[in-house]
Amino acid sequence: MYDHVLKVLNKKDLDNQIIDLIKEKELKVDDYAERVKICGDIREVLVEAGYTSCLVYPYGSTINSVGFTDSDLDLYLDLQLSQDTTLKIAKILENCSQFVDIEAVPNARVPIVKAVHFLSGIKCDISFGHKAILWNTEFIRFCCLYDTRVRPLIMVVRYWGCMQGLVGRNGKVRLHNYALTLMVIAYLQQIPCPILHSVQQLLTIVDMDIHPSSFCSLLMAKQDKLPILLKNTDSLTDLLMGFFNHYKSFDYETNVISIFLG
Repeated sequence: MYDHVLKVLNKKDLDNQIIDLIKEKELKVDDYAERVKICGDIREVLVEAGYTSCLVYPYGSTINSVGFTDSDLDLYLDLQLSQDTTLKIAKILENCSQFVDIEAVPNARVPIVKAVHFLSGIKCDISFGHKAILWNTEFIRFCCLYDTRVRPLIMVVRYWGCMQGLVGRNGKVRLHNYALTLMVIAYLQQIPCPILHSVQQLLTIVDMDIHPSSFCSLLMAKQDKLPILLKNTDSLTDLLMGFFNHYKSFDYETNVISIFLG
């Protein structure tokens, strides 16, 4: 398949088509502004309901730069938790006009409240509790900044997954976008000339006693302390084809995918 494609288009042409696709589908400045406004709307509603010290953090694809214009908005609420926080927040949102289609999911592994912003139609997933999701977001953002090929590779694989019906809210979801993203990162850690370091290596250069939102910035500032990787000259097309070949031949029976070990 790879050879057949390259007979029709050379690698540079394919690279340019991938970049053009990403530019068309990625979040634009106005999209980010709309999402910032939604964060403010939710905080205003919660402050009026008595959660005066509540902070609202966007996370996921909106922050790590791999989101599309139709991506959900993932939000983390930093507030004092109680046993029925999920139901309380859902009730508060039901009583305001800015959000519709409110659904509490209190028994999920990570309890969330689903809502739709009325004016923009953006679907929101609101979560609470552990801040691991913020650390994960900053880690992916760092990966995208570390090498310019990472972000378009992640996005084109996510787009492929969507087009193939492997991800999405409608119908039976077989794989989450987050899982696809980690599979790309793991692949880029394991190729003969790795493009990305393992999480284990990253943790040797940062003090974890920081707020999650500083994780990416700190890694960027200290990246010169990371082990030097062999120069990788693969094109974006090479990496995309390599991704599919890697997981086509992966031994799922005896091996696991670990971004921590790389």
